[in-house]
Amino acid sequence: MSRKAAIEAFNTNPTLENYKLITGGSNIGVDVGDPSLAKGKKLITRGDKTFVTDSDMPTGLPGFAASVQDFFDPSKDRDKKGKIKFNPFAQVSEETIGLPELSESDLTYSPVQKQRLSNALEDIFEKPKTALEKTEEGIEAYKTMLGDDDLYNQINKRNRNIALQNQIQYMATEPIRQAFANRAAEAAAQRGLRVRAAKEAMPSNIQNIMLSKQAQAATAASSEAERARAAADQSRAADTFGNPAVTIGRRFGRA
Repeated sequence: MSRKAAIEAFNTNPTLENYKLITGGSNIGVDVGDPSLAKGKKLITRGDKTFVTDSDMPTGLPGFAASVQDFFDPSKDRDKKGKIKFNPFAQVSEETIGLPELSESDLTYSPVQKQRLSNALEDIFEKPKTALEKTEEGIEAYKTMLGDDDLYNQINKRNRNIALQNQIQYMATEPIRQAFANRAAEAAAQRGLRVRAAKEAMPSNIQNIMLSKQAQAATAASSEAERARAAADQSRAADTFGNPAVTIGRRFGRA
């Protein structure tokens, strides 16, 4: 198999076995963590070997009861630990216990791990990709990631935890922020009062106040003079009204 075909096989089925077919077990300088078993599977040890079984195997009292049933009826594997080996001299193997032994093909890389390894392998063994090809691969990887239920649930759980932590921090700091806001508002009000007092105490402002008072006094005096003159005119008119000399003189044109 060519290197390119091996990389395509790894992209299709990203197992540890396919990865080592490309690298020969060599370290390519990219640490993505260890591959994991498929969902619903777990590892158990029998003798000196490791086997793959279902992750929903019974434990505790149900597991003990299942093992007892398997002992009296070995035709079934109720405890999911493999068949009972009645021959103490027989080697533990897939044939004797009926469980698949762990192999590199059972360990699979997640979509994110696969994408990082695939990019590194292509950089090492293939010609560099164009920006458009890398963008398309990134979109496909993102779609694959969203299709992975486990990864999607982990992202949702992380986002919920972040939102919860942010809300808790906001609630814890709200009294402190409110106290500082009130203190700032009070300081601003006091500063405004001090500025107003300083402006009123300025010489120019005092001069303006005096001029305003003088203008008010002059206006009051002028109004009083007008009122006195009007009263005098009314008094003079009253004195001359009905006076025969004035009336006769006015009639004959002498007044």
